[in-house]
Amino acid sequence: MSVRLDKICNKYRDQIDLQWKSYALLIGRTEAKSITPHSRTSRLAASRAEPEASFSPWDEAKLYISSSLPALEAAKCARIQGEAAFQGYHAALFRALFVQSRDISDPETLVHLAGEQGLDENKFRADLESGAQKIVVMSEHLELISEYGKTASGVPLVIIDGRDPIIGAGPSQLYGRVIERILEKRTASSPRQ
Repeated sequence: MSVRLDKICNKYRDQIDLQWKSYALLIGRTEAKSITPHSRTSRLAASRAEPEASFSPWDEAKLYISSSLPALEAAKCARIQGEAAFQGYHAALFRALFVQSRDISDPETLVHLAGEQGLDENKFRADLESGAQKIVVMSEHLELISEYGKTASGVPLVIIDGRDPIIGAGPSQLYGRVIERILEKRTASSPRQ
Protein backbone atom coordinates (compact mmCIF):
# COMPACT_ATOMS: atom_id res chain seq x y z
CA MET A 1 0.00 0.00 0.00
CA SER A 2 1.11 3.52 -0.60
CA VAL A 3 2.81 4.81 2.54
CA ARG A 4 1.29 8.21 1.81
CA LEU A 5 -2.19 6.75 1.52
CA ASP A 6 -1.67 4.77 4.71
CA LYS A 7 -0.73 7.94 6.64
CA ILE A 8 -3.76 9.81 5.32
CA CYS A 9 -6.05 6.90 6.22
CA ASN A 10 -4.65 6.82 9.74
CA LYS A 11 -5.04 10.58 10.13
CA TYR A 12 -8.71 10.58 9.08
CA ARG A 13 -9.70 7.06 10.17
CA ASP A 14 -12.31 8.27 12.69
CA GLN A 15 -13.79 10.82 10.27
CA ILE A 16 -14.14 8.83 7.06
CA ASP A 17 -15.45 5.43 6.09
CA LEU A 18 -12.48 3.54 4.68
CA GLN A 19 -13.27 0.51 2.57
CA TRP A 20 -10.82 -1.66 0.67
CA LYS A 21 -12.34 -3.04 -2.53
CA SER A 22 -10.71 -5.48 -4.88
CA TYR A 23 -9.60 -4.33 -8.30
CA ALA A 24 -7.61 -6.91 -10.22
CA LEU A 25 -5.02 -5.78 -12.74
CA LEU A 26 -4.26 -9.34 -13.81
CA ILE A 27 -7.44 -11.40 -13.53
CA GLY A 28 -6.47 -14.50 -15.45
CA ARG A 29 -3.13 -16.20 -15.16
CA THR A 30 -0.50 -15.07 -17.57
CA GLU A 31 2.45 -17.20 -18.54
CA ALA A 32 5.23 -16.92 -15.99
CA LYS A 33 7.77 -14.45 -17.29
CA SER A 34 10.73 -12.40 -16.28
CA ILE A 35 10.27 -8.88 -14.95
CA THR A 36 9.83 -6.34 -17.73
CA PRO A 37 11.78 -3.11 -18.22
CA HIS A 38 8.47 -1.28 -17.65
CA SER A 39 8.07 -2.93 -14.24
CA ARG A 40 11.64 -2.04 -13.28
CA THR A 41 11.01 1.59 -14.31
CA SER A 42 7.74 1.62 -12.35
CA ARG A 43 9.51 0.37 -9.22
CA LEU A 44 12.17 3.02 -9.53
CA ALA A 45 9.49 5.72 -9.90
CA ALA A 46 7.61 4.31 -6.91
CA SER A 47 10.73 4.32 -4.75
CA ARG A 48 11.36 7.97 -5.63
CA ALA A 49 7.73 8.89 -4.91
CA GLU A 50 7.65 6.89 -1.65
CA PRO A 51 10.94 7.69 0.09
CA GLU A 52 9.64 6.15 3.35
CA ALA A 53 8.71 2.89 1.64
CA SER A 54 11.08 0.10 0.79
CA PHE A 55 11.08 -0.84 -2.86
CA SER A 56 13.71 -3.21 -4.09
CA PRO A 57 14.44 -4.20 -7.65
CA TRP A 58 12.76 -7.49 -8.50
CA ASP A 59 15.17 -10.39 -8.26
CA GLU A 60 15.74 -11.06 -11.95
CA ALA A 61 16.47 -14.73 -11.22
CA LYS A 62 12.79 -15.14 -10.21
CA LEU A 63 9.76 -15.19 -12.47
CA TYR A 64 7.30 -12.36 -11.94
CA ILE A 65 3.76 -12.83 -10.61
CA SER A 66 1.27 -14.35 -13.03
CA SER A 67 -1.98 -12.91 -11.60
CA SER A 68 -3.14 -10.40 -9.00
CA LEU A 69 -6.29 -12.37 -8.24
CA PRO A 70 -4.79 -14.84 -5.70
CA ALA A 71 -3.39 -12.00 -3.55
CA LEU A 72 -6.74 -10.21 -3.58
CA GLU A 73 -8.47 -13.43 -2.53
CA ALA A 74 -5.87 -13.98 0.18
CA ALA A 75 -6.46 -10.49 1.60
CA LYS A 76 -10.18 -11.31 1.86
CA CYS A 77 -9.29 -14.57 3.63
CA ALA A 78 -7.16 -12.63 6.11
CA ARG A 79 -10.08 -10.27 6.77
CA ILE A 80 -12.17 -13.27 7.85
CA GLN A 81 -9.75 -13.53 10.80
CA GLY A 82 -10.36 -9.89 11.77
CA GLU A 83 -9.55 -6.34 10.76
CA ALA A 84 -6.14 -6.38 12.44
CA ALA A 85 -5.32 -9.61 10.59
CA PHE A 86 -6.32 -7.94 7.33
CA GLN A 87 -4.25 -4.80 7.98
CA GLY A 88 -1.13 -6.81 8.81
CA TYR A 89 -1.59 -9.20 5.91
CA HIS A 90 -2.31 -6.39 3.45
CA ALA A 91 0.96 -4.69 4.40
CA ALA A 92 2.78 -8.04 4.23
CA LEU A 93 1.55 -8.59 0.67
CA PHE A 94 3.08 -5.29 -0.42
CA ARG A 95 6.36 -6.03 1.35
CA ALA A 96 6.45 -9.50 -0.19
CA LEU A 97 6.02 -8.14 -3.70
CA PHE A 98 7.94 -4.87 -3.58
CA VAL A 99 10.73 -5.65 -1.13
CA GLN A 100 11.20 -9.41 -1.04
CA SER A 101 10.46 -10.39 -4.70
CA ARG A 102 8.03 -13.08 -3.56
CA ASP A 103 5.44 -14.52 -5.91
CA ILE A 104 2.14 -13.38 -4.42
CA SER A 105 0.28 -15.24 -7.16
CA ASP A 106 1.47 -18.54 -5.64
CA PRO A 107 -1.00 -20.02 -3.12
CA GLU A 108 1.78 -21.54 -0.99
CA THR A 109 3.50 -18.17 -0.69
CA LEU A 110 0.19 -16.65 0.38
CA VAL A 111 -0.32 -19.30 3.06
CA HIS A 112 3.25 -18.84 4.34
CA LEU A 113 2.65 -15.09 4.56
CA ALA A 114 -0.45 -15.76 6.65
CA GLY A 115 1.59 -17.84 9.09
CA GLU A 116 4.28 -15.15 9.24
CA GLN A 117 1.58 -12.65 10.22
CA GLY A 118 0.31 -14.88 13.01
CA LEU A 119 -2.90 -15.90 11.26
CA ASP A 120 -4.37 -19.35 11.70
CA GLU A 121 -2.71 -21.01 8.70
CA ASN A 122 -5.08 -23.98 8.56
CA LYS A 123 -8.16 -21.75 8.54
CA PHE A 124 -6.53 -19.41 6.05
CA ARG A 125 -5.65 -22.30 3.70
CA ALA A 126 -9.19 -23.72 3.94
CA ASP A 127 -10.72 -20.31 3.24
CA LEU A 128 -8.38 -19.75 0.29
CA GLU A 129 -8.99 -23.21 -1.17
CA SER A 130 -12.77 -22.86 -0.83
CA GLY A 131 -12.84 -20.23 -3.57
CA ALA A 132 -15.58 -18.28 -1.78
CA GLN A 133 -13.47 -15.13 -1.61
CA LYS A 134 -12.86 -15.23 -5.36
CA ILE A 135 -16.57 -14.51 -5.79
CA VAL A 136 -16.29 -11.51 -3.45
CA VAL A 137 -13.20 -10.23 -5.27
CA MET A 138 -14.76 -10.58 -8.72
CA SER A 139 -18.00 -8.96 -7.53
CA GLU A 140 -16.08 -5.92 -6.26
CA HIS A 141 -13.96 -5.81 -9.41
CA LEU A 142 -17.02 -5.87 -11.67
CA GLU A 143 -18.74 -3.24 -9.53
CA LEU A 144 -15.78 -0.88 -10.02
CA ILE A 145 -15.64 -1.58 -13.76
CA SER A 146 -19.39 -0.98 -14.03
CA GLU A 147 -19.15 2.28 -12.08
CA TYR A 148 -15.93 3.71 -13.51
CA GLY A 149 -15.34 1.83 -16.78
CA LYS A 150 -11.97 2.34 -18.38
CA THR A 151 -11.19 5.10 -15.87
CA ALA A 152 -10.50 2.30 -13.39
CA SER A 153 -7.14 1.32 -14.84
CA GLY A 154 -4.56 1.30 -12.07
CA VAL A 155 -3.86 0.71 -8.42
CA PRO A 156 -4.42 1.94 -5.95
CA LEU A 157 -7.77 3.10 -7.23
CA VAL A 158 -8.86 5.56 -4.55
CA ILE A 159 -12.46 6.72 -4.48
CA ILE A 160 -13.27 9.25 -1.79
CA ASP A 161 -16.94 9.96 -1.10
CA GLY A 162 -18.04 8.68 -4.50
CA ARG A 163 -15.88 11.15 -6.43
CA ASP A 164 -14.03 10.29 -9.59
CA PRO A 165 -11.22 7.90 -8.75
CA ILE A 166 -7.66 8.91 -8.04
CA ILE A 167 -5.58 6.39 -9.94
CA GLY A 168 -2.15 5.41 -8.70
CA ALA A 169 -0.38 6.57 -5.60
CA GLY A 170 -1.28 10.25 -5.47
CA PRO A 171 0.52 12.81 -3.34
CA SER A 172 -0.54 13.07 0.31
CA GLN A 173 -1.65 16.64 -0.26
CA LEU A 174 -4.15 15.52 -2.92
CA TYR A 175 -5.79 12.94 -0.66
CA GLY A 176 -5.78 15.39 2.24
CA ARG A 177 -7.36 18.22 0.21
CA VAL A 178 -10.13 15.98 -1.09
CA ILE A 179 -10.92 14.65 2.38
CA GLU A 180 -10.78 18.11 3.98
CA ARG A 181 -13.24 19.47 1.38
CA ILE A 182 -15.61 16.60 2.04
CA LEU A 183 -15.40 17.17 5.81
CA GLU A 184 -15.96 20.93 5.34
CA LYS A 185 -19.08 20.25 3.23
CA ARG A 186 -20.39 17.85 5.88
CA THR A 187 -19.84 20.44 8.61
CA ALA A 188 -21.47 23.20 6.55
CA SER A 189 -24.52 21.06 5.73
CA SER A 190 -25.06 19.61 9.21
CA PRO A 191 -27.89 21.25 11.19
CA ARG A 192 -26.69 23.77 13.77
CA GLN A 193 -27.88 23.49 17.31
